[in-house]
Amino acid sequence: MRLLIAVAALSGAFLLAGAPGAAHAQATRTWISGVGDDVNPCSRTAPCKTFAGAISKTAAAGEINCLDPGGFGAVTITKSITLSCPNISGGVLSPSTNGITINAAATDEIVIDGVDIQGGASGVNVNGIRFIGGGKLTVRNSRISGIGGIGISATSQHNSRVDIINTEIINSNGGGILAAPSGSATMNVTLHNVNSVHNLYGLRAEDRAKVTILGSNFSGNTNNGVVATGSEGVAINIDSSSMSNNGTNGILASGVPAANVRVVRSTITNNGTGLGITGGTITTTSPPTNLVIGNSTNGTFSATLNLQ
Repeated sequence: MRLLIAVAALSGAFLLAGAPGAAHAQATRTWISGVGDDVNPCSRTAPCKTFAGAISKTAAAGEINCLDPGGFGAVTITKSITLSCPNISGGVLSPSTNGITINAAATDEIVIDGVDIQGGASGVNVNGIRFIGGGKLTVRNSRISGIGGIGISATSQHNSRVDIINTEIINSNGGGILAAPSGSATMNVTLHNVNSVHNLYGLRAEDRAKVTILGSNFSGNTNNGVVATGSEGVAINIDSSSMSNNGTNGILASGVPAANVRVVRSTITNNGTGLGITGGTITTTSPPTNLVIGNSTNGTFSATLNLQ
């Protein structure tokens, strides 16, 4: 009997010793604050201070929320996660490293919502968001400015989808948005209400990228507003958008014969060349719906397609 009591007591001690481990399980929702501390559990009442501090305490497919405005530091993402700071202006000031690096699995989904990424105008060739691995990236209600490299560099090694919504990319030395899947991967991109201005270029899509643009602005860029380039198939569809005041081309198709751009209901004005074709095609519909005027050279569409 004494032996049984001793064993029971010892078992209870092990259970009590193991209890704190359960308390440290990753949460599906965590919180950060400008007055938080990364030693905290990242709860609403005891928030962490940085994205990097919170992500290790957040479960896969979980959400990190901003309690108040602040600078929450650069972060590397390797799992499904949501960074959610809408109407808060959660900031990432990152002059010497990539602001948000995403290197996740092929099935992972990442959401960046309401995040303000600033590069600090250091001239260092780093990116605002660097998407090198993952299945789906959504960027919405965000602002990326003063980046030494590319605002959003999407070069995922996996077949992927990228959605950019209600977002501004401004003053990026290396370009606004790059869609260039790695290896043999494909990428489907949707841009809706995107303002990519005063960068080296507005948007550049390369081999195996298919891009749909609606209600967006690619203007005031040093070189080109929108570029499709490659030899393995790249397509851009543009609707109700503006490519104006760019130094070289409003739209450039470069790549034989696989770079194709289709444009409807859009404005292409005050560029060096409105429609630049050095391979591939730029097509529109009949009857015409675009305004191509006031460029140093307007250029002409490769072909006109009937509306379906």
